[in-house]
Amino acid sequence: DYLYKKEFDEFKEKGILNHIENAFSREGPEVVYVQDKMKVNMDKILTDLLDKNGKIFMCGTLRMGKAVTEILSNSIATKYGLDDNELYKKMKELEKNKQIIKELWG
Repeated sequence: DYLYKKEFDEFKEKGILNHIENAFSREGPEVVYVQDKMKVNMDKILTDLLDKNGKIFMCGTLRMGKAVTEILSNSIATKYGLDDNELYKKMKELEKNKQIIKELWG
């Protein structure tokens, strides 16, 4: 289900939302996961998130959230040369600043 398609389309038209990627892993002939789409767009994601004060909304299962957080954090660590402690602080900062927002369930 694409519950908020109408609202997302309106946000794009108004310039509130500049990019959205959807991954419907249970629809269509190919299985596509969020993290697969992120790999393709990671440079843009990191630029928007870290250089342009962008936001990432994760909505879905805990398993999906863990996979998305892992690819995102690994990409940030690699791009900026962060050790585990620095990465942990950076991820917490992004969550505290509401740049990473999670709505995850069981």
